[in-house]
Amino acid sequence: MKTITIVFWAVAILIGTELLLFTYRGLSVIQDYTGVLRWMWLCKIATYVGIGLMGIVLLRIMNIFKRQGYFTQSSIRQLKLFGLLSLCVALANSMANAGMDTWKYYHKAISLSDARERLLFYLAENVFDQSLLVYVLILSIMLFVFFTQKALLVKQENESFI
Repeated sequence: MKTITIVFWAVAILIGTELLLFTYRGLSVIQDYTGVLRWMWLCKIATYVGIGLMGIVLLRIMNIFKRQGYFTQSSIRQLKLFGLLSLCVALANSMANAGMDTWKYYHKAISLSDARERLLFYLAENVFDQSLLVYVLILSIMLFVFFTQKALLVKQENESFI
C-alpha cells in the first residue's frame, strides 16, 4: 500500500499542477474567444476539474480502506461517485476534443450554430470511437462496485450467523 500511496501522490501533484496551470490559462483567455473555441475551453476546464475531484474521491476511498482494512457502504458510495465522475470527465473531454477538431477543420473562430453539423460529427466520433477504452475501464469500475457491494452483503450475512 505504501507504493500505491507514493504513486498516488506523485500523480496527484502532476495533475494538480496541470489543473492549476490549464485552468488559469483557460480563464485568462476564455473571454477572448467565442463559439466553438470558448466551448472547447469550458469543456477542457471541466475535464481537469473533474479529474481533480476524482483524485479527492480516490483519496477518501484510500483513507477509508487504510483505516478499516475493508470496504464499507461509505466506500461503495465513494466508488459509485468515482465511476460517475469518470464518465462525466470522459464525456467532457470528448466534447473538448470535438471542439478542437471542429476548429481545426474551419481554421478560424466559428459560432456553434454555424459549426453544428461538423461539431456533432466530431462529437460522435470522439464519444463512440476514440474513447471506447475509457468506457470499458469505466464499466470495469462499475462492475467492481457491484461485486464489492455483493461481497459486503455476503460478509454481513455471515457475520449475522456468528
